[in-house]
Amino acid sequence: MQTICWAIGEEYDDKALSRLGEALRSLNYEQIDTWQGLGGSQEICHWKLAGPDGYLTIETETYLGLTVEGPVRAMEQLRQRYALLP
Repeated sequence: MQTICWAIGEEYDDKALSRLGEALRSLNYEQIDTWQGLGGSQEICHWKLAGPDGYLTIETETYLGLTVEGPVRAMEQLRQRYALLP
C-alpha cells in the first residue's frame, strides 16, 4: 500500500495541531499508540491513529515540524477536511 507524508507546519504550531486534531476526529480516527522522546536538542512526539481508511502516523519533531503519514486515500480526505476548517 502506497503511503505519503504531509508536512503541515512547524512543530510548535499549536493552531495547526489543533486543526489537525479536529479534522481527525471528524473523520473518526482514534489514537491507538503514543510516545515521546528527547535526543540531544531534538524532541519528538509520535501518535498512531486508526480510522476507516487505515493507519496514520503523526509526529512533531524539532527541525522537521508537524508531519502526517498514511495511505493516499486517507491523506487526501484528511487534507480536504483540514482545508475546510477555520
